[in-house]
Amino acid sequence: MKVIMALAFIPILLVLAGCATPTLKTPSTQSAEVRQEEHKQRVAYVKALIDEQERVARVAHQIAVNTVDLCGGRSTLTTGAYFFDWDLTTDEWVDIANEAIGINLHTPGIEILMVMEDSPAEEAGILPGDRVVRLNDWAIPSGKGSYYKFIRRLRILSKQSQDSIKLTIQRDAEFIDVNINSVPACEFPVVLQDDETINAYADGRKVVINRGMLRYAQSDDELALVIGHEFSHNALGHIDAKMQNLRVGAHIGMVVDILFAAVADIDTRWVGAGIGATIGAHAYSKEFEAEADYLGAYMIARSNYDLSKMPDFWRKMGVVDPSKIEYAGFHPTTAERTIAMERIVQEIRTKKRAGLALTPELK
Repeated sequence: MKVIMALAFIPILLVLAGCATPTLKTPSTQSAEVRQEEHKQRVAYVKALIDEQERVARVAHQIAVNTVDLCGGRSTLTTGAYFFDWDLTTDEWVDIANEAIGINLHTPGIEILMVMEDSPAEEAGILPGDRVVRLNDWAIPSGKGSYYKFIRRLRILSKQSQDSIKLTIQRDAEFIDVNINSVPACEFPVVLQDDETINAYADGRKVVINRGMLRYAQSDDELALVIGHEFSHNALGHIDAKMQNLRVGAHIGMVVDILFAAVADIDTRWVGAGIGATIGAHAYSKEFEAEADYLGAYMIARSNYDLSKMPDFWRKMGVVDPSKIEYAGFHPTTAERTIAMERIVQEIRTKKRAGLALTPELK
């Protein structure tokens, strides 16, 4: 066996012997230095993730609390505080997270990760890094699953009581009781996905935004357009509608399959059902996208974001992907969206000048 293995390496050695060799003297690196630099880059990575998540949360919160009546009855209550537990982080990232965000994740417990501006949490004086130890008279347990128990109880109390909720927080060595209220908000959590492609989507319950979209939507006004658009898909029930259309298409295609089998004795292997499902799933896709653009613009306006440069968002998309200028598959083209957005902006400006309510027009 050893002889066979030695013979196997002979071709590799012959290849290396014939290869060209580097000619410049490059700096050498020590393994300790490399490990130290790896740690620095991981800390920078986590810090960037937290900063990006804070940006997404801030814009989403602003839209969610200002457009509750536009969310299709999908509302919840929020304090404007974002909670975190060390159990949500794998052990290998605990030290890195501690260094990146300055929160002591070594000790089990619920930490305040972010506090939204002008939120009930900010008004109550809660700060990032505060540790929540009690919720009313309930001592928060530690260990696996405690974060989800806390969130469930917080939501239940928020819905059941019109009064403020008492949190006991630990700040350094001091224990502080704070009373915190909740305000209505759209019930569409926004998740940041570690993906560099320029994309965002709604699934009927939540909104997912890729990190790549944050590079594209550089201003908060542009990010608001993205979030408002995806909120609108959920609020208007577009995902459920697409699933319904898919089922209708599949059933019609199935009938075609059965007819072929009965009349022509041809087994189509349910190809018709598949084609029908595909056609049904994309029925009215462009119209749904246009609706989401329209309602999303009203959400942006309600949330005090600047609409004036919204048409430029789609012009810029045409520069990034020129194929979408004339053809965008099941979406309107960037040219169509730009013109539509210009008209929507004008419609909203006219209503503002006339002192009219910023409510989308129905057919």
